[in-house]
Amino acid sequence: MYLYNITYRVENTVFDAWKCWVLENNIPSIMSLGLFSSFRFCALLGEENVDAQTYALQFKCENWETFLQYRDGNMSAFFEQQMSLFGEDVLTFSSLLEIHLEG
Repeated sequence: MYLYNITYRVENTVFDAWKCWVLENNIPSIMSLGLFSSFRFCALLGEENVDAQTYALQFKCENWETFLQYRDGNMSAFFEQQMSLFGEDVLTFSSLLEIHLEG
């Protein structure tokens, strides 16, 4: 199993609009693809930056092929949508983690 993680640094000036978009549009759209079994939306704690907030959005997928299907067919469209709405006020990086043990 794999965990696809997207970390966001969101300027406070767009935070409310961004969070609304993630919860009402982005997550439902990605989950409706049927490629991920679950998701987590998390705030990073302990940040000293008062101008921005950091969040992580994680999607769990069952196998490598499923992730490749998302990456090759959908990932860029979601990123482009975010960029068109928020520009450089929302910075992201993504990573893929392989789950070796889960409890």
